[in-house]
Parts: sequence; C-alpha cells; structure tokens
Amino acid sequence: MGSVPSLSIFIPTLRGGGVKRVVLNLVEEFGRRGYMVDLVVSRAEGEFVTDVPDTASLVSFDAQGKLGTISALRSYLSTTKPDILFSAHTHANVLALLASLFVPQPPRTIISEHSLVRDRQTYLDYDILDRATAALASILYPHADGLIAVSKEVAHDCMNFFNVPEQDISIIHNPVDIARIQEQAKTPVDHPWFMADAPPVILGVGRLVRRKDFETLLRAFKRLTETREARLVVLGEGECRDALEQLAGRLGIQSLTSFPGWASNPFKFMYQADVIAVSSRSEGFGNVLVEAMACGSSVVSTACPGGPCEILDDGSYGHLVPVGDFKALAQAIEDSIVSPLPEKTLSDRATDFSVQRIADEYEARLFNENDRYFEGAGL
Repeated sequence: MGSVPSLSIFIPTLRGGGVKRVVLNLVEEFGRRGYMVDLVVSRAEGEFVTDVPDTASLVSFDAQGKLGTISALRSYLSTTKPDILFSAHTHANVLALLASLFVPQPPRTIISEHSLVRDRQTYLDYDILDRATAALASILYPHADGLIAVSKEVAHDCMNFFNVPEQDISIIHNPVDIARIQEQAKTPVDHPWFMADAPPVILGVGRLVRRKDFETLLRAFKRLTETREARLVVLGEGECRDALEQLAGRLGIQSLTSFPGWASNPFKFMYQADVIAVSSRSEGFGNVLVEAMACGSSVVSTACPGGPCEILDDGSYGHLVPVGDFKALAQAIEDSIVSPLPEKTLSDRATDFSVQRIADEYEARLFNENDRYFEGAGL
C-alpha cells in the first residue's frame, strides 16, 4: 500500500437520487484532499454524469445486467488493485461483495446503507428484486470490513436484518454541500406563487411514492386552508402523481396545489417557501431537511423511523409530529408560519452536516483500518 491509499467507489449508475449526490459530494472532497479516487459505475448514464468532478477518474464498464457487472467489477479489482473499495446502497453493496469474493487479494471493503430495511417488508415501493437483494445482503454483509449507516435506525436495521455485528457499524450522517445549496438558492423562482406579499407557500419535496406519504401532507394542507390563505407546491415525480392530483381535486384544493415535477434546483424553491414539510412514513436520513435548513427555511417533519429526529435534534430545530397525523402536521405548519426559528439558527444547524465535517468522519473510517474512534455504533 502506498503512502496515499487508492479508493474505488462503486455505484451502478449516475441516475438522479440522494445517494448519488452523497457519493459525488464525497468523491469531490476526497479528491480535494489528495486521495486517488476512481468512481466506478456499471454504466455511465444518468442525470449526474456531468457532475463527476475532475479530481476523480470515472470508470465505466458498460456492463449488461448484474452478472455482467459482477464479472467486470471482479476483473477491475484484480487488475487495478485498489486499497479500499467503498459502495453505497444495498444493490451496489451486494454486487461489490460478490465481486470481491472472486478476487485473490480483495481490497478492504466498506459498504454503506442508506435506507431502512424494514420498509422493504412493508411498502409496495419495493419489489420482489429489492426483497431478494435484502435477503442476499443478510448473507454477505457480515463479511464486509465495515458498514456505515446514515442514522441510528438504519444501524439497528443492519444489525437486526443483515446480521452485522454492532462493532462493525459506524453511524455517519449524509454530507450536504452547504455552499452549493446556498448559492443555488438565490436563483429566481419562475412560479407565480413565489411573489412578495403572496400567501404563504408550503413546500413538499421528494419522490411521489407511498413511503413519502404526500397524502397526509395534502390533507394537512386542506385543514390549514380552513383557517388561513396558503398555497402548496410539491416537487418530484413518481408512481403516485396521478393519485395525488386526484386527491387534491377531491379535497377541493386543486387550484391551491401545484405539482411542477422534478426540479434540478429545488433549493430556490426552499429558499422562497415559508415552510418545508416532510410527511414521510420513514426516511433513511432525510437530506431535504438539511437542505431546507441550509436555505434558512423553517421545517416540519413526521417523527418517522430514520434520520429526521436526529437531524432536528428531537424537535429543537423544527416541529416533529406523529406519522400519518394530518391534524398535527397542519398545526405544526401553522405554528412555523407564525413563529419561525431564526434563519441563522437553522443554517448553523445545517453546517453540522457539511461535506467537510462529514468527510472527516468518512476519512477516519475508510482510510485508517486501525482507527478505533468509532468502536461500533454505540447502540
């Protein structure tokens, strides 16, 4: 091993998503710190292809299917011999561990888990392949050299469902590029509801899937409009879009609700909105909350399993309400409109999750195998 360890980070594609943004943030920061980084993908496709920083080498296998990816990754590891292999999310972790099994001198392999495993047994957002992958992960995960979980709840799941010993788990929150968010937040919003002296705007951001439970947000907004004038904007796309638009119609709030779709820059909406509301049934971490606070915006969230309670410090930085309770969510939104926390308080909290601070924790975990700083998750 050389004086500067070589790091290979594996993710299947660069299609949009929170995990991909996390990986790119780390890739850029590690490159800035002088590490040799390969970003390894099955196929170089997706919205984030153009965001790969110059400080990393993009390695694309152009592989077909999972077996093709395993074969290509095995060959890459055997030839390149990186010191460390890091992967993110369950599908990538399983592929990385399978490939490593067939390498004579495998790299030190650290995997990371970003979602709650229990969701795959509860919600229809996850198909049979997801559940089969989770079953395979329970066999492979204990053989990794370490696992990073993005929240305490995710760490618990990795212990309970994936059979990972507590001492092998480190809890490291997601890194968020605060400076980039704050710069993009100042971009003007081309939407008629974000005008001076306009009614308050409530913002929801995320994939339109069952787990995000935007139905509860719509019902909360309906209740809010019974006592004050307001508008609701929901950014994102997903299989529940039609059902949500139909629900807005049945609730009589269709003219007060907007579904602009996926936004490449959601931060300008966050900066202009009065309250960002997270109505999820679960969140592995909850990037939206940190991003909104970086914009100085008030946030409310369900106290769902996952990261929100950790991010908001059990309600110190935003109201937390029970999952599925639209009345409590409506009241929390109203209270946030009337008595918002100071913008500096929120943006200062967001810096606790900055790329620089979180990368320090990743650096200690990835690059020093003798570092006992973590000593397990402390669960």
